[in-house]
Amino acid sequence: MSNYNWKKHYAAALKATERTDGFERYRIENETGSGIIASCVVSPGLQVVMNDLTMLSCCNTVARNKDIIELNYCMDGRYECSTLGRYSFSVTSGDFSVGYAGRKEASGGFPTGHYRGINVFLDLGCFSKKQAEALLDDGIDLSRIRALAARQPRYFVLHRNSALNQILRSLSAEFEHRSIPGVRENVLAILRFLSRPEAEALEETPAYLSKRNVELAKAAQAILVRELPRHVTIEQLAFALDSGTTALKKSFKSVYGASIYQYQKDLRLLEAQRLLRETEEPISSVALSAGYTNPAKFASAFKARFGLTPSAYQASLRQS
Repeated sequence: MSNYNWKKHYAAALKATERTDGFERYRIENETGSGIIASCVVSPGLQVVMNDLTMLSCCNTVARNKDIIELNYCMDGRYECSTLGRYSFSVTSGDFSVGYAGRKEASGGFPTGHYRGINVFLDLGCFSKKQAEALLDDGIDLSRIRALAARQPRYFVLHRNSALNQILRSLSAEFEHRSIPGVRENVLAILRFLSRPEAEALEETPAYLSKRNVELAKAAQAILVRELPRHVTIEQLAFALDSGTTALKKSFKSVYGASIYQYQKDLRLLEAQRLLRETEEPISSVALSAGYTNPAKFASAFKARFGLTPSAYQASLRQS
């Protein structure tokens, strides 16, 4: 039986760049950014996919498959999922979710423009009754895991569970070392964790946002991007969007994981970093393009964000 085609979950073409020792590496790119995706087949019915994406969206809507269970772990960044088009929730660093692969989501994306995470695809159709019984003897209950995935319309989500996150960090390390046995051992440990009767009680229901609140936050973000060099106050945003300041601040923080002020500051510094990397503009011009009129304040903020002053960052680019 062939392995599940996880590539159809991505709305942009994947370009294979490397295939060695059972591991595959791909580059993905679209109008919102680019990223690297790597994968391996752990065993028949079990695949692991690692995502390192600097983009706003690359998610494809696919038909739900009740035989395919998708386990997701967010290592860094945020992933926003819209459920049935009416409500949205975000998973952030340290969050873990379980669901059927290919739920009918109106949209999915990365509101902060960056995401690192792990996907484990479990194909229940690959396991015979005898194999399922053998797994049960090893502490893995496929029927219990299926029950976690079967919730509608919500996902099963664990927020920063220390025991599970330790396993997932170990999985990431074994993947980096390209050890199929090490990856397999950690995937089985995750399945044992989810098979425990008490696992369901550990769930913390994620905060679901209405479609209106998500649209409000995204409209505010679009203004911040458009007016990047100019400092836009919360009051100005609220007036432009015909919203109260409290509702705007709450919606924005829920979607983007940062206050409007923090997000605007980070947006400017990321733009400055891009200009330093991709253009020959002098640092003074880069500072102005990023909304800084004081070069000293720009240098201080840049170093606090990236660990290097703008001039040191430029020098490091020349050396590399």
